[in-house]
Amino acid sequence: MSEQVDLSVAGCVADLRRRVAALERLETPAGIDPAGHDHAKLVASDGSPDPALAADTSGFLTQHDDGTGDARYILDADVDDWRFYPAGEWPDTYFRFYNSGGTWYVELYSDGGVEIVGDTDISGDLEVSNALVVMASAEIGGDLEVYTRLSLRPAVLRTIAAGAISAVCSRIKVETQGGAATDNLDTINNGLDGAILILNPYDDTHDVVVTEAGNIALAGGNFTMDSIQDTVTLIYHAAQTKWLEMSRSDNG
Repeated sequence: MSEQVDLSVAGCVADLRRRVAALERLETPAGIDPAGHDHAKLVASDGSPDPALAADTSGFLTQHDDGTGDARYILDADVDDWRFYPAGEWPDTYFRFYNSGGTWYVELYSDGGVEIVGDTDISGDLEVSNALVVMASAEIGGDLEVYTRLSLRPAVLRTIAAGAISAVCSRIKVETQGGAATDNLDTINNGLDGAILILNPYDDTHDVVVTEAGNIALAGGNFTMDSIQDTVTLIYHAAQTKWLEMSRSDNG
């Protein structure tokens, strides 16, 4: 039978509290003066490091490197403020649970930015004051505040095949099939509701003609992009199963 794990903020905090409390209840090892023993500890099975994990009376939970005795991670535990960070890195890099007005929040900070490599669902507001790199998908149910710049990753090359390409990211350089002088783009597959797509030609000498023959709805009829500086911006409407034109720019 599988065990259910509560991954909510409150659940994670409750689990950390239980672990710290268990360490603080550990008895003083035999042969050590209780008066000088101000923390509970766990020692590695082979005796090194000693301690491998320690909790002091102020609520700090520390893990140590193998054989070096240097702290690797520190859990600074307060009733309503839990901070997990590499030793010596506070306040430059940390992971924090904190309670404000009865609501628990998660705060993740790194002076090098934050990278999301898997699919992530964020139901509340997301505030980004440094770099946020999303390698998969991130769904944000609240507001997104960006304090510096919002940048899309470099455009990916896709070649038209039988009038179609697939939307694999938000910026695509489109090449004609077989390097033809001109080619029609009728259909864009792999649409995601609300996804925004910016297209431009890959080659100045290969004209890409965006048409309405497939699943693209254009505001001003077909659009011929005959310069790598030309762009068309679309948004996908799942209910209509169409890419809707937001804007076009004939820049070249």
